[in-house]
Amino acid sequence: MKTTLALVLVAGMAGCAAEEAGRSAAALETDPTQERAAFEWSRAPFAARTLAQRLRARHTHDLPEQVDPVAARWVAEHDPAMVVRGRALSLLRDTTPETRALVASILASPESHPILLCGALEASRAFAGDAEMAGWRDTLRDHADPRVRHASRAR
Repeated sequence: MKTTLALVLVAGMAGCAAEEAGRSAAALETDPTQERAAFEWSRAPFAARTLAQRLRARHTHDLPEQVDPVAARWVAEHDPAMVVRGRALSLLRDTTPETRALVASILASPESHPILLCGALEASRAFAGDAEMAGWRDTLRDHADPRVRHASRAR
């Protein structure tokens, strides 16, 4: 009796696992975000994938101190993990028009997530003489999220 019950349970679990695996495989085949992510990584700059992996570090002291700005901008725009995107933004130190446009678009958007806003505020410090960036820092000092308020006040 116990053996029969155990066999029925094991067979049932195996059937459920196979059914779930079939559903998961079907979901991956029809999930457009999976195709989009694979397509985007195929167009990523050479150093972007390595940078994204390093930005997933558990401890902040394991993060890189200098990054390739092209790879960092790409990761900041395309990585699926919000924390990785925010970290990539916070490591941008170049003053190229591309970086300025990315940072300004994040700071200007009311839909920007607080993690991205914090990273963009950190990146905006590279534009020390830029009045528009200083204006965004001043505007965000009254943001509803305390992380953003803190980042906008940091010098």
